[in-house]
Amino acid sequence: MKKTRNTAQPELISSDRLAAYRKRIGTRIIEYLTWILQLAQRPLGEITAADWENLRYELPAFVSLGGRALVPGPNDARILTERETRDIRKELAAMIEKAVAMAEKVRTGRAAPRAEHLAFDKAQVQQTLQVDAEGRFCRGMLRSSYPSLLIPAYEVFASLAEGHRIRACSAPRAHGEEGWCGKWFVERKAGQRFCSPRCHNLGWGRGVRNEAKAAREKAERQSPRRAAGQTRKG
Repeated sequence: MKKTRNTAQPELISSDRLAAYRKRIGTRIIEYLTWILQLAQRPLGEITAADWENLRYELPAFVSLGGRALVPGPNDARILTERETRDIRKELAAMIEKAVAMAEKVRTGRAAPRAEHLAFDKAQVQQTLQVDAEGRFCRGMLRSSYPSLLIPAYEVFASLAEGHRIRACSAPRAHGEEGWCGKWFVERKAGQRFCSPRCHNLGWGRGVRNEAKAAREKAERQSPRRAAGQTRKG
């Protein structure tokens, strides 16, 4: 008995629905960037079944921001399977992590501004991404033979990131836990170090306490000297 090939047509999202999902992501570049960064670093345990279902539509909508509809038509995009969505999120997070780490090294003077070649084995990708002396992303080039939405998704990320700084939050963890927040965020003003008002308060409070402690220790070190100087004068 002959096996019949599966000729089921892929589910498509119409251009109207695609536009509606784009609106859910945001209306400005910084909102698009924030959305993809949040997705890439959101803990798996916090992503519900309903979230995965929404992402089957939202990721193609994100890609369409770059003017690239997922075949098979100029006005429609294909709905992803949940497996594809999970794979894309995982690989996209690895790509962004390497890119942000490189930018952080340049920004803090641990590396010179340069074009960095980022290789991703699973995706068979070669990414050339440039960062200027201020840690801002410049336009890069991407080559890949990986048949997935991952590649156009990363292309859109790299394009949106141009001219922006993406940083890792330097606030201490809450409740006295060791380490730092480390969450990626888009810098909205020069010198921004924290990803949220909560982390700003934590970081600012820790900074004030550290400054006060340093001032007290300095005063204590100077007190014996002052006392000794007054005794000699007497």
